[in-house]
Amino acid sequence: MENENAEKGGNCFGGITIGYANGRELYPIFILSKEHFPYANFTTAEIQRRIESGRVIYLVARMGDRMAGYLDYELYDDHAKILGLAVLPEFRKKGVATALVRRALEDLQKRNYHRAYLFVAKNNPLAQKIYGREGFKNAGILERKINDEEVCLFQKDF
Repeated sequence: MENENAEKGGNCFGGITIGYANGRELYPIFILSKEHFPYANFTTAEIQRRIESGRVIYLVARMGDRMAGYLDYELYDDHAKILGLAVLPEFRKKGVATALVRRALEDLQKRNYHRAYLFVAKNNPLAQKIYGREGFKNAGILERKINDEEVCLFQKDF
């Protein structure tokens, strides 16, 4: 399994395997998206369309044969934006989120990107801490709210 995943762009982080999403993972990604980002209102067809566009990259974390979480990011001309990060409850506090962020940053560096942005709810200090440990800096509060919540803009230059 590890060799198969490595051929598909997989890396192993302390028992957590990170690779690119495939068709088998559309439904679990949909369920996590619906739970963590209900305002996005994505269908499995929309997630598939985003993957096929080549502009939105979905990374999936696996522990054993189970999907543990995902991170998606979008590529722009001069930067990338991390769109979402979600981990199943039974896999939290096991390094899954950190492994996903690190893999995304590795991917971006290989693609010659030098800046990444993301939004984090102001009332989500755990996510802010994870991103902060990986070198993201809080660049301020957005003027508009997302899902009726104040949102911080985080930025990393590399």
